[in-house]
Amino acid sequence: MKFIRQKNILEMESEYTEKVMEHFNNPKNVGEIRDADGRARAGDPSCGDFILVWIKVKDDTVADFKYKVFGCAAAIATTSVVSDLAIGKTFEQAARLTDDDVVTYLGGLPEGKKHCSFLGIKGLQAAIDDYRIRENYKRFEQRNKLYRKMGYDIPKSCKDIACRLDDLSENANVLEIGSGKGNLAIALAVAGIPLTSIDRSGEEQKCAILNARYL
Repeated sequence: MKFIRQKNILEMESEYTEKVMEHFNNPKNVGEIRDADGRARAGDPSCGDFILVWIKVKDDTVADFKYKVFGCAAAIATTSVVSDLAIGKTFEQAARLTDDDVVTYLGGLPEGKKHCSFLGIKGLQAAIDDYRIRENYKRFEQRNKLYRKMGYDIPKSCKDIACRLDDLSENANVLEIGSGKGNLAIALAVAGIPLTSIDRSGEEQKCAILNARYL
């Protein structure tokens, strides 16, 4: 068994660069963040490598990045590199990181393993998206809480409208003009009512989409 292990290591060393082996043997920032601000999974456990990612955020900057890899040496090494590159980056800087940056940093990867370089990048972007969705929904809920104190329960009113539209014909499609933060659109979608929602404000549309994605 010892001989087989040594043989496998020698084969890996001939296939991978010194940098890849360094990050495979001593991967950086491995672990889990219990109170993470953003979480994500990248890859498909049913047919290949996948990773779990956790990030801490401070002032729209990736303050910490932890991960667990379930995959090959290339998946481990590339995710280790991404964690190193991501920590300390603003969201804007993190968005510019690509799989090519990872491959270049490692001095190359075998052609059949280059797909692994996407895992860490996808995990990072998905964790940032998760953070943005959660933060946006917190503000959404705070806004609705304020309105409730003023005697106006927006989500309840939207649910009541959805109930009244329950008997629409099978081919009906609701057009909502002025989606705002997405209260009515979300209520109708949850009720299974087809709709098209538009708003002249791109910022409002973005908020509505993020709120819908939270659900």
